[in-house]
Amino acid sequence: MKKIYALSMLAVAAMAASVSCTKEIAEVPDGGIKVTVTADAVSMPGTKTELSGATKVVWQATDKVGFINGEAGVNVESSAASIDGNGKATFTGTVPAAGTYYAYYPYYNDASYAPSTEGVTVRVSNEQKPTPTSFDPAADLLVSDAFEATAGSYDAALLTFTRLGAFIKVSFTDGTTAGKLSGVYANSVAIQASDVKLVGRLKISGTNGLVEPDSGYQKVTATYDADTYSLTADGQAAWFGVKPVTLANASTLIVTVETDGYTISKTLTLPKEITLAGGDLLPINITLTDEDIKSKNVSISRVWGLYSTSDAAWNNYFGGTAGSDRNVAMDENYIYICETVTKAAKIWAISRTDNTSVKAVSTEGIATEGNLWPVACPRVIKNTDSSINGGKDVLVVGSM
Repeated sequence: MKKIYALSMLAVAAMAASVSCTKEIAEVPDGGIKVTVTADAVSMPGTKTELSGATKVVWQATDKVGFINGEAGVNVESSAASIDGNGKATFTGTVPAAGTYYAYYPYYNDASYAPSTEGVTVRVSNEQKPTPTSFDPAADLLVSDAFEATAGSYDAALLTFTRLGAFIKVSFTDGTTAGKLSGVYANSVAIQASDVKLVGRLKISGTNGLVEPDSGYQKVTATYDADTYSLTADGQAAWFGVKPVTLANASTLIVTVETDGYTISKTLTLPKEITLAGGDLLPINITLTDEDIKSKNVSISRVWGLYSTSDAAWNNYFGGTAGSDRNVAMDENYIYICETVTKAAKIWAISRTDNTSVKAVSTEGIATEGNLWPVACPRVIKNTDSSINGGKDVLVVGSM
């Protein structure tokens, strides 16, 4: 059933949640039962496993399923998928005895979470590796309907997988001045909920196929190989696999992006409750502005002048250190650099929040003749005297 939420920054639509498969069960010589499951590729969005282009979904050769029986505490790993020319994937495994089984994807066998009569514990990881056009296959949890493995029998009935988890898809639009994010690639994108655990452990019941929540994390991070995810490119987005969750009215989602040059953060407040059940997709569209991005700058606490060689009055009065001054100063907004390659009186101010913004500081009245450097050794002097520079701090420079 389709769900639509009318939100200013969010829209929700249901994602298709089933995969049609056929199964074959045959007796094997050692007394176990060989189970073979064949799954078709399905041309609709949201179905197992990787999205190819806009809609077509295909299995991958690395995929494996598990066969579970809760009453017997069985959790058997299948072979890797064997994929034919039509996209059909076949999985084979040997279960120890006849009984009622479920198949689930992806196979999970962490020694600390052993299968029991209650089922098998799986996990939606808080560290995912999606592509710019689809989710991480390992974050796509599926469980089949029940089937009977009976020694010596053959059953060609239809087997269907149901999606356990939901997905969040975050798309970005560049609303910055001069398109600062054009051609910028994301190294990682993270999303954090204020009040629920988005990812973590789930338990698949081995007796009825139902899924129950366990522990987890509020934050999930997607990472990307270099130069693969162009942040604001058409058709590209950050995909996250999440557990079935309910996001409360007025709760928040914090989206954080790391690139080589920027740290980007956006906080979204939900105007109503949103429930994400198995197979649901929550698309989030975000327009990023100058206020949302910060340039990654070198941390400078107090770096002064460069060229002092003696403990002169300038150094004493303005807090310099003889022989170790540097030709840079800074305040809350700018880094100031005096130009010393020519005899021109030039001081440059570089924005601390946007290192592409550089402007010249007025040096009107500074003499350029008779000095090795007309401007040198800048200082930012804290000032609260309203009669001086309107009470604002003062940039002071010397000459050499």
